[in-house]
Amino acid sequence: MHRKFIAPIMPCLALALAGCRGDSTGTPSQPGGRISLASLQAADAGGRFSPWSPPVNLGPVVNSDGLDQDPTLSPDALSLYFTSDRPGGYGIWVSHRDCRDCPWQTPVKLQLVPDDFEGGLGPTQAVGAPAFSRDGHLLFFSRCVDCDASHFPGSSDIFVTHRSDPTDDFGWGPAVPLGPGVNTTANEDHPFYLQSAADGAVNLYFCRNEPGSSRFDIYAAAVTRDGDSRGSTVLVSELSLPGINDVAPTLRADGREIVFQSNRPGGVGTRADLWMSMRRSALEPWSVPENMGTPVNTSAAELQPSLSFDGRTLMFASDRAGSRGNDIWMSTRTSTGEADSDGDAADDGSHDTAPRFSDWSRPVNLGPVVNSIGPDFDPFISKDGLSLYFTGGRNRPGFGLRDIWVSHRASVNDPWEPPLNLGPTINTDAHESKPTLSADGHRLYFASNRAGGGDWDLYVSRRRDKRDDFGWEPAVNLGSGVNSVASEESAVTLFEDDVTGTTTLYFGSNRTGGSGDFDIYASTLLSDGTFAPATLVPELSTPFIDQDPAVRRDGLEMFLASDRPRTFGATDLWVATRTSTLEPWGTPVNLGPLVNTPSRPADQEQANDWRPALSFDGTTLYFNSALRAGNVSDMFDIWVTTRSELTRPDDHADAKGHRRDGRDGHHGGH
Repeated sequence: MHRKFIAPIMPCLALALAGCRGDSTGTPSQPGGRISLASLQAADAGGRFSPWSPPVNLGPVVNSDGLDQDPTLSPDALSLYFTSDRPGGYGIWVSHRDCRDCPWQTPVKLQLVPDDFEGGLGPTQAVGAPAFSRDGHLLFFSRCVDCDASHFPGSSDIFVTHRSDPTDDFGWGPAVPLGPGVNTTANEDHPFYLQSAADGAVNLYFCRNEPGSSRFDIYAAAVTRDGDSRGSTVLVSELSLPGINDVAPTLRADGREIVFQSNRPGGVGTRADLWMSMRRSALEPWSVPENMGTPVNTSAAELQPSLSFDGRTLMFASDRAGSRGNDIWMSTRTSTGEADSDGDAADDGSHDTAPRFSDWSRPVNLGPVVNSIGPDFDPFISKDGLSLYFTGGRNRPGFGLRDIWVSHRASVNDPWEPPLNLGPTINTDAHESKPTLSADGHRLYFASNRAGGGDWDLYVSRRRDKRDDFGWEPAVNLGSGVNSVASEESAVTLFEDDVTGTTTLYFGSNRTGGSGDFDIYASTLLSDGTFAPATLVPELSTPFIDQDPAVRRDGLEMFLASDRPRTFGATDLWVATRTSTLEPWGTPVNLGPLVNTPSRPADQEQANDWRPALSFDGTTLYFNSALRAGNVSDMFDIWVTTRSELTRPDDHADAKGHRRDGRDGHHGGH
């Protein structure tokens, strides 16, 4: 029965249902006004890649002797989702690997709906064509009803499921169908979700055919993360030809390159080839598609392409020579472009080459206006560099033993003014500390042990006017996704990804289930304003104290405080880097004895350096230090060190028009 299922549906499944992942505004373009692919490739400074390598078969662990198709990589590239009819039932399967160079493990079937195929064929439903959101919390897929050999594809709709942990392949919640703006009485299949930072932007691409038709076209719509429509669905006319199956488009993360499957004339094979198109921006129409040629295409059928989020890996299905049945194949390419404004070689959100900086300077004490004779610590610098938030201790007149204060200056070259207490809306008779301001200036995150929370919990307060330091609204607990019954007495840091629109909150906690004492955790901001359940960041966590993370705005550099081995004092400042926001963090490195206080004699109490706070441009690092020579107090003082960004190809302005000469967000001075 299982074998009977494959033969009748292969022509339809391989061509009509082979995918519909694509990206377009849906704006029709006149052929006479279409820009050539060659000219777009020449102008695409952010996406210059080497040619695609000869494809390789993923081998017998992933591929079976039946039908294996619809491959898609998870955002971290450690999970491969695909559709298969192998023993165990037709549906979506997942294979995992421990690292990008590690082998794929035996696939396991996912049960995304309760009655998908358990083996054999019958008038039931089947799921396939999985597609991730870039943050890994959403999985879109198609579900086909009445899928039997005589009536395939039956009636298909698009569904979405959510998970809290973006690394848990078996943590998917109940799947729900997308709304009527997408699903109709026609067949909707093979979704692709282009996560966008622009609210209401076109972000869902899928294919649709009218009942009785064997040809699919590509459509696009704007949907919420819950699948609700935000406007009308439009035909992507520049990628859809009459009487042709133009399906399975997959995009580079910047939305400027698309690969899709088509049986249009001019291909290497006669059944289906992979084609590509480009555009100058996500607001413009696509160029005239061109065949990808050999070695990607052959005289066999190449189906259902899927680009990795960094645009360097292409997965697809094919029955070409070397296949056991219909197998999954992989081709790769390397980036050869110049660095863009985020320092990477493709403006695709991967941020894969960090900007270069000089060494850190010798730290300077902020002096007696900011620092008092008592403890002053936990600094945070605003985006414009003109407001310094910090925690003041018991010597300052306030509301509790620790309050949050702010000092202003007229320009980055002016001195700091006497600090002001943020008042009773923020401060209580308990302890408030660890302030962090969002980049837009409207949200203030901090830690407190006030009544109604856990040991120490994290809170957020909002204000309408980002210039009004006394316009803060009552603080709200960040909830169980972030806080636990243990202590979250840690600074938070926010990575706001302007490519994907996702915001990740990093913080420290000594909750159970970590690596040891305080560990580093991460949580994603959800569409309803709450935070998803936090997950451990294992590469930044040790059996020792690891807390107070501070991320650079491109997401490629993370500072933290730790007492791990090879620390000079009791606690030192450390830094970890990564080459891409899709990669794990590298092993943290100590900032050294110039920034950190050198070791003191063994019979003396060791110094502490902690709570790093990085300026928006990444050139100024504030932190607090105890028992350092030069302190105003005999306890904790705030210090600052600086570095210079080394020359880029354009040392005055980046591709987005941001100045690099100190006139836009540069936080020079102390």
